[in-house]
Parts: sequence; structure tokens; C-alpha cells
Amino acid sequence: MPFFGYVFGVVLSVFLGLQATQSFVTILAINALGYIVGLFQSLSYIRKIALHPDFTRCIKPAIVTFIILTVVGAAANVAFVIRDRSFYDALFIPFLIVTPIYYVIMTSIFVQVTRHGFRALAQESTEE
Repeated sequence: MPFFGYVFGVVLSVFLGLQATQSFVTILAINALGYIVGLFQSLSYIRKIALHPDFTRCIKPAIVTFIILTVVGAAANVAFVIRDRSFYDALFIPFLIVTPIYYVIMTSIFVQVTRHGFRALAQESTEE
């Protein structure tokens, strides 16, 4: 979902003819929405489909996988900005400051929601 959020943000920014700052903020906001929707969609799918003796054992692998994919996504974002530096020139330094903060915040939200979600799944499976 974050990838689709990113693509949608880029397309929307181009379609609306947004300036670099507006484009950057729009892409981050829609990307964040993609992370959140994707997380809740995944937990909902797991709740409906998965059978596991102890869902709490899924927390660490989910978080590690998310961090790996987030590092890849962050690197791709930096690569795009470096490649299109003429468009993002005024934002280059703010981008390098805001992007890591953004990903730390998204990772923190993911960790908290994932822990809560898998613990709730574990609780539900013991009640059945």
C-alpha cells in the first residue's frame, strides 16, 4: 500500500501541477495513509484467514520485515530526489532532514499497532 500511496501522490502532484514543497508534503501524507491502510488491511486479513498457535511470536518478524522494506523505500525516495535534484533543489536539505524523521514516526506507529494487533489476535485465539 505505501508504494501505491507514493505512486498516487506523485500522479496527483503532477496532475495538480504542485510546486516542489506541495508535492513533497502531498506525497508524504498519501504515503502515510498507504502505510496505515496497508497495516490495518493486513491485520484484518490475518484475523480472518490465519491460524497460528501463538500470534505474539509473529510480532518480531513482522517488525523486522517492515524495517527492511522501509529502509528500501527510504533509499528509493532519496534516489528519486537525488535524480530529480533540479525539481527538488530548494527542498534537498529539508528532505534529508524530514525523510528520516518521517520514517522513524511511521516505524514507531507500525511497531505499536502491530504489537497491539498481534496481541489481540493471540487473545482472540485463546478465547476460541
